[in-house]
Amino acid sequence: MQEHGGHVPEDKVQYLVKTPYGRGLVVRSRIDPHLDGTIKSRELELLDWKNLPSENDTNSASAARLVRSGPVRPATLFSSADFPSIDPEEQNDVETPYGRGRVTAMRPETNQVVVRISSWRLAGRSTVTCHLNKNVVNVVRSKQIYEMSTIEKIEYAQELKQEANRLFSGKRYQDALQFYAKAVDAVRYVQHKADSTNEMRADLLVVMVTCSNNAATSCTKLHQWDEAEKFARNALVLMDALEDKHGKRIHGILLKDGFPDIKLFGEWRVKSCIVIARALAEKSSTEDAIASLKKAHSFIEKYTGEENIKNTSLQSSIKQLQSLEREIKKLHKACLERRKVERKMERKRAQAMFGAKNATPKEDEKKDGNFSNNPSKLPKLSAPGLEDGNPVTKHSAKTCSPSIRSVRSDVSEKSTQSLRGDLKRRVSFATKIDDRDDDKDAASDVLEWYQDSEVLIGLAIFAGMALTTFVGLNYFLFSPKR
Repeated sequence: MQEHGGHVPEDKVQYLVKTPYGRGLVVRSRIDPHLDGTIKSRELELLDWKNLPSENDTNSASAARLVRSGPVRPATLFSSADFPSIDPEEQNDVETPYGRGRVTAMRPETNQVVVRISSWRLAGRSTVTCHLNKNVVNVVRSKQIYEMSTIEKIEYAQELKQEANRLFSGKRYQDALQFYAKAVDAVRYVQHKADSTNEMRADLLVVMVTCSNNAATSCTKLHQWDEAEKFARNALVLMDALEDKHGKRIHGILLKDGFPDIKLFGEWRVKSCIVIARALAEKSSTEDAIASLKKAHSFIEKYTGEENIKNTSLQSSIKQLQSLEREIKKLHKACLERRKVERKMERKRAQAMFGAKNATPKEDEKKDGNFSNNPSKLPKLSAPGLEDGNPVTKHSAKTCSPSIRSVRSDVSEKSTQSLRGDLKRRVSFATKIDDRDDDKDAASDVLEWYQDSEVLIGLAIFAGMALTTFVGLNYFLFSPKR
């Protein structure tokens, strides 16, 4: 560390130590340039300092000083003493003789701690675990996101995802959404460097896709349709980009990790398409919703062929796709009903425009339940399900790190609002969806205005009268005078 004039920057590694006044955080260390790098003094922030004026104590003189001087800064201690480290606990970040790591277990009978090294790795994803005496490890402050390396951000996002899955299982959808969103934000702007391995890139892709899909599913539970569509489209874009790199290194790593094409390009993309379709349908974009459902159905047809069905190792994904196909049929049927009503209303309006009999669009809207303007008439669908996937690292944290606990403390413990009740309209669906351009199964019984005989006769009479008038005027105005 070097002197920087009057200002000394904060230490990159900040130790947690024992002081006579409780726990302290070494914020800055000042070096004596004349003593070969010896630390001249340390600036410590006292974390347990209790002798501060209370904001609730309005009668004390110290409280009056607090009001006049504004917010109280943390108590600071300047000392040249080398205070010992605090006792390590599970999930603490520590510095060891072999690098920085995290305590994963305590061995009080042998006065040892188990530390998983995080500052470096062996080939691939192999991590190093050390069993060390408590006296040789020093507890340090956990890193902020901007201080983390690429692999640390990925591991942090994976821990957030585990906590979000737990919250989702407990039907705390709003809290789960916050954790999924934080996981996505943690790795959204990762900048790969020369030392970033293909394994890191593959892990990054998996955590981004699964957390985006899971966040979209949480949004559907909360009826946040715009956010659901954004998260699902984000996952779909990533999977489409991976498909463009089909057969290359990252795709090969994912295959080795237990992510076959049927899961990557079938199951995950179908879930994204279903969420997008549901969001579009709720926003009355019926045609776009049907297009998204057709896209999802094409993925199912592609990856549920006879070859994959015979493969016993793919049966879990096959069953998942079959379950998703039922959801597609249910939503597809509802969208077709809505489109049928919309087209019927268009025909009624056209008949009213040309003076056809019995043209009462408003009455028809009441009769048909005003389907086109009431998204709640869509059937209630079950969520596509969470993306958990196979573990992408050989390490699985049993508990959350201190940074995770700090995130959890910011999340409200109140349960989310109850979802809307079961909808009265129930729909049935055919055993197979015919992927046709015009969807004749939905509109075969609806005549367009140009197919109605009464409207065509009226148009013919109107055109004949107009033609006769034109010919007559032309004769009287332009015929030669006799």
